[in-house]
Amino acid sequence: CVAGNHDHKLLRALRGRVSNFSHGLAETLEQVRGEPDGFMERIDLFLADLPSHLMLDRGRLVVAHAGLKQGLQG
Repeated sequence: CVAGNHDHKLLRALRGRVSNFSHGLAETLEQVRGEPDGFMERIDLFLADLPSHLMLDRGRLVVAHAGLKQGLQG
């Protein structure tokens, strides 16, 4: 699992640092606020720990959310 732009936006929102609640973010926050105590903290830890990309097969395969310029690989 690698981080994407919506993961970053949710993490910022959980930490109170987002102003644009588009693309379902408000609904997601409403859902997680209804979960048991500690759930939002677990989401925060999970999202904060996601890598931006993964390099597999000895660097021959790069996995990213939307793409990684070839010049940034390796």
